[in-house]
Amino acid sequence: MARRWTEEEIRILKEHYPTSRKEKLFALLPNKTHIAIFAKAKRLKIKRLLLAKTIFISKEELKKMYIDKELSSIEIAKKLNISRSSIKFYLQKHKLSRSISEAKKLSWKKNKGNYIKGLTGRKCSKFWKLLPKGKLEELYWKKRLSSKDIAEMYKTSESTIWGWMKKYDIPRRSFSEVCEMQRGKHVSPKTEFKKGNVPWWIKRGLKNPAKIPSILKKMLNIRTPNKIEMKLMSIIKKNLLPFKFVGNGDFILGGKCPDFLDTNGKKKVIELFGSYWHSPLFNPKVNWNRTYDVTIKHYRKYGFDCLIIWDYELKRKDNVINKIENFINS
Repeated sequence: MARRWTEEEIRILKEHYPTSRKEKLFALLPNKTHIAIFAKAKRLKIKRLLLAKTIFISKEELKKMYIDKELSSIEIAKKLNISRSSIKFYLQKHKLSRSISEAKKLSWKKNKGNYIKGLTGRKCSKFWKLLPKGKLEELYWKKRLSSKDIAEMYKTSESTIWGWMKKYDIPRRSFSEVCEMQRGKHVSPKTEFKKGNVPWWIKRGLKNPAKIPSILKKMLNIRTPNKIEMKLMSIIKKNLLPFKFVGNGDFILGGKCPDFLDTNGKKKVIELFGSYWHSPLFNPKVNWNRTYDVTIKHYRKYGFDCLIIWDYELKRKDNVINKIENFINS
């Protein structure tokens, strides 16, 4: 049952409701909910005054802060502990304003340090002063840094570096050069173990689940063919090629699951590679076990021939069909 309003609570409501903030009002009336307070005020016909009208800011005071000290409306609002809309109300009332050019100059003046350090990223219009052509060329070609490393150095995005390389006509590395750079950078699991990076299954005294066929099959059983795999599947079906999809864990060989397996009993498999996940040219930090050479060697170790088809090759269906037919006859 709702508690009746006392005379003291009604007096507090009449005195504080028009001008006080909601937080103060709730503190003064702890036994009443906000709905009860607003409903009672409506019944008693007590109206709430606008905060801007209850706080008066003189023109001289506002001019001193806004024009002379060059403070923004947000900074003035924080200083006076009122809302920004109240400051805007008095700026319009006293007819105080800045032109667009003055506002831009003030913004540049306040953010100048950020522009020099390159903290603003793409918004930095003076980026060419920070990283001229000679400097970018030296970092990329002489010091052999990647575009990602340069982006991290200047606290900007990788696409910004690519854009400036294109603008300066700086050529990018070829696939073979990227592979050469990555050689020797891949750390073995033994080295990682020495550093203290111990996998969770070793901590629990288990074997690597990815190498146990029964667990791997359960993990892959949920997987359905993706878009590029569906494309290749339709090509194989239409042309009656002797291969079936086994990427859902139906066939596992040494911890690896090929995408397609020969149905005639020959030891032949097909792997469909996406450029980003398997090519160091598109992704320099790609897992080395997923690359072309390592995959071919892995299947050869078990006596299987492996054909790798790249995602961009599917645009020319005739070439893909010829490639698979040559692989079958080899």
